[in-house]
Amino acid sequence: MSGTSENNIVKEVSAVWSRLFDHRPFLQGEINFFVKEFEEKRGEREVEKLFEILEKSTEIRDSQIDKVKHSSETTLPELQEILNQSNQLSDQVINARIAYDPVSVLLLRS
Repeated sequence: MSGTSENNIVKEVSAVWSRLFDHRPFLQGEINFFVKEFEEKRGEREVEKLFEILEKSTEIRDSQIDKVKHSSETTLPELQEILNQSNQLSDQVINARIAYDPVSVLLLRS
């Protein structure tokens, strides 16, 4: 009989130990709940962001592209002319610097 009572004691101690110290089932349930909640909330935010991006890209396609095209057609030729003038002035400064001879200037002052 002592074998049976020892088995019962071992089983009961094991059951008490499992209830007190084995948190795996509880933790697994909490982790699964957290993951489920996180994925649902994240999924909703991502869908909302995708719709916002779609709206903005549609708006840009419908209205902004024509504005940019018209603006560039009127502004870019003026910008090209200004850049050409700046390039010419830069070339003049470079040529003047190349032609400058400091020794001859000093000799003329003496």
